[in-house]
Amino acid sequence: MPNRNDPAAEQGATSACSSVILCEVAVGPGCSDSGATATLNIVAEALKGCLREDDIVARWGPEELVVLLDGAAGEDATLVAERLRAAVDASRGLWGCRLASDSAPDQHCRLSLGIATRRAGEELLDTVARADKQLRSSQCAA
Repeated sequence: MPNRNDPAAEQGATSACSSVILCEVAVGPGCSDSGATATLNIVAEALKGCLREDDIVARWGPEELVVLLDGAAGEDATLVAERLRAAVDASRGLWGCRLASDSAPDQHCRLSLGIATRRAGEELLDTVARADKQLRSSQCAA
């Protein structure tokens, strides 16, 4: 899975990206670092399974993934985000702290999303920052 430090991945995405979905995968406090990483990888695979070939999923932070959408703006990006959430919800039996530790089988993971459509002339990092702001706002409202 590409990560935010891969300039080649960003360079290719910069020209094509029309929307960003920032996904935070919050794992329970009893989950080890290796369990959190495994969970993030499984969530990334679930997301990739419902995206188009030209869309990109990359690791963005310790518990974050960024989805770069090619040609999906506004309501289309929102529909994609809803599809991503449904895919992750459907795969919950396959992921979570159980991957790392059978001693914490009931730990739950939460998926939070922030969506931003890229403005004309806007740098990709500015679009990601707006998606992050929306993600944080939605977490405060929950």
